[in-house]
Amino acid sequence: MNHNTFPLSSEISGNPAQLAAIEHINGPAMVLAGPGSGKTFVIIHRIRHLIENAGIDPQTILVITFTKAAAMEMQSRFQKLTDQKYPEVHFGTFHSVFYQIIRLSMSGNRLELITEKEKNNILQHILKNLKDEYLYHNMPQDAELMEGSIDNIRQLLAEISRIKNDGKGPDACEDTHPFKKYFIRIFESYQGMLIELGKIDFDDMILACLHLLQNNPALRKKWQDMFQYILIDEYQDINRIQFAIIQILALPSQNLFIVGDDDQAIYGFRGSKPEIMLHFEDYYPQMKKVFLNINYRCCEAILNVANNIIGENTTRYQKELKAEKRENTGQVKAYAYTTRQMEYAGIVSYFKEHHDCVNQSAVIFRTNAEAAAMAEMFAGSGVPYVLQEKTKSQYEDPVIQDILAYLDFACGGQKRRHFFMIMNKPLRYIKRESAANSENITQDTILQFYRDQPQMQKTVNKLFRDFEMLKHLRPFLAIRYIRFEIGYEDYALKRVNPGERELLRNKMDWLQESARNYIDYHSFMKHISECIEDIQSQTTPACDAVRTGIRLLTMHASKGLEFDTVWLPDLNEGVLPNRRSINPMQIEEERRMLYVGMTRAKQTLMLSYVTGTKDNPMLPSRLIRCIRQLWSVSSES
Repeated sequence: MNHNTFPLSSEISGNPAQLAAIEHINGPAMVLAGPGSGKTFVIIHRIRHLIENAGIDPQTILVITFTKAAAMEMQSRFQKLTDQKYPEVHFGTFHSVFYQIIRLSMSGNRLELITEKEKNNILQHILKNLKDEYLYHNMPQDAELMEGSIDNIRQLLAEISRIKNDGKGPDACEDTHPFKKYFIRIFESYQGMLIELGKIDFDDMILACLHLLQNNPALRKKWQDMFQYILIDEYQDINRIQFAIIQILALPSQNLFIVGDDDQAIYGFRGSKPEIMLHFEDYYPQMKKVFLNINYRCCEAILNVANNIIGENTTRYQKELKAEKRENTGQVKAYAYTTRQMEYAGIVSYFKEHHDCVNQSAVIFRTNAEAAAMAEMFAGSGVPYVLQEKTKSQYEDPVIQDILAYLDFACGGQKRRHFFMIMNKPLRYIKRESAANSENITQDTILQFYRDQPQMQKTVNKLFRDFEMLKHLRPFLAIRYIRFEIGYEDYALKRVNPGERELLRNKMDWLQESARNYIDYHSFMKHISECIEDIQSQTTPACDAVRTGIRLLTMHASKGLEFDTVWLPDLNEGVLPNRRSINPMQIEEERRMLYVGMTRAKQTLMLSYVTGTKDNPMLPSRLIRCIRQLWSVSSES
């Protein structure tokens, strides 16, 4: 008998590929598991097979996943399968496993991991200091970027993590990152504050674990003896440092069983490297390879379209999933709309008509910004919805907030905080000191400060004439006046990369259009307040299964989920692929995200893009070029 296999129990039933993966015992193995192909079934049955048929000690088995929720789900399914007979099997995330290695290996060393809240506070503090510095040196353009917003902090933390997990320094910041110019300084300030607080983040902890195993032979052997059989789920998401640690732990037996799908590698922004999976055979030439090629989720029509999409990628294992559901019951529909407003209204209309399916449906977006805009269309429509992730209303976007600050100052009491937001947007060289001692700002207050500067008095008078004009315009026309007469749009466009200008225009178009049906400032502000409140009340954690309604979520958050009906909107250039995706590797990751979104659908897949208007035309995504025939059959404007 081959020492790498052991006879399977007759109780295990599955397709031949699943059984071949389960029966593998010794040595490295790679299981390529496409969406809906039963990878969790394979992992938990293989663990039981190792213990009950091959006689492996359960406490020498380590199962690693990427999230705590996935680890708990895997453990729960295994314990249910085995009637809780083997609690010794180790289940955990990379972070939890590496943390335990350090904690149990270094007696007396108190490892202080920093919390997410503490990381956010540190970066807010760093950005505030930089902002004050730039304002002091009269550099308002630099100061504007240093807003401690959720989006800014999220982008910084993601880039810090990506660089650390790639084993590189802060000079490796992506050229397209909005903080590229300031990143080294921010990174070094962040690391300095960690040292000052006596804490480390998860990424530093992983590096510490690697150094510990590399430099301490006795400890290295201890953990290699402890974990003699290692199983890793979602292996396509592994990064270089994690892989280096796993390589060490798997020695000398190399009983490394990896499960993943290179076509679902969508976390490059976190430092994940799908090429590690693609080159697994180079590291382990004696490995066994199994392809789970039967999809138990999607109908054949959906899977055919998804296969066409992902087949355009070149850096992948060549394979094609087959649908287990071959009955002709599923459908793929495609629509084109003139504007995004019309597209989102069409989605609301569809789910009003198909109200019975809303609890088994999802609208899946490239980013949270689109999800928030869709939520505002669902608000008040009578169609229940749930925002799957913590999401801010589009009305809370910094650019939108600037325009609203003009309206608030002109029509809502001339508050100092609103004045400070927009007094130099566009640049007027108005100093904060001119309004430092008054909560409600008047024209006379500012003029008095500049009493000896005729040119500044002229600038201030022009600004307050604009404020007076805004008081007499309906919100729709007032926003147009702010954009084009006051010059806010030209100012804003000059402060972003050329590739981001279309997105900025779209945001301002959306705000102006959302104000069209409101006759005055107060009714429009009431609408905005209700939208923000509604979004906040609808936001729920991804694991919350209590709320009912259509799920609004991103492609990243949709991974691992499934729905009867899925709608993928905004399939436009600049959205998908994202405008920051420039090189071929980035484009291929964007295509994998589309593939992930498509393969969440079991029965009905809806696709749509926006054509734009004559004045502002928009292009369909290059990623859907290979399935454009769908739109020639079903299109609506």
